Amino acid sequence: MPLINPPLTKEDFINSRWQDVVNSSERKECLAYNRVFWNKAQEAKEAGNIREWVTLRLCYLPILEYQQQVKNSNPWVKFDGVFKDDPLFDDFVEDMAANRRELDAEVAAYEASLEENQSA
Repeated sequence: MPLINPPLTKEDFINSRWQDVVNSSERKECLAYNRVFWNKAQEAKEAGNIREWVTLRLCYLPILEYQQQVKNSNPWVKFDGVFKDDPLFDDFVEDMAANRRELDAEVAAYEASLEENQSA
């Protein structure tokens, strides 16, 4: 990153419109912002606005580092979002929940019959 002279100020962060990134993201989660910050930073760089580019990069880099820590901490993270665009997944999850409720009812009926047989 180039050295900025004069150094960045609070106004640079305010003027960078970082709030637009947060407001434009569908998911209001830290990890959802990284791609949008990256794109905004690239737009600023291409426009020659180095102060805004550096400011947005400073917003992006901590998220990237955190994302790498999350990925390295749990092997299941690599499967996160694998079904996000699958239109059948919600139906599948509902079928699983209905099956679970049915099994719970069967187990409860079986346990009730055991208790009746023991008390008889």
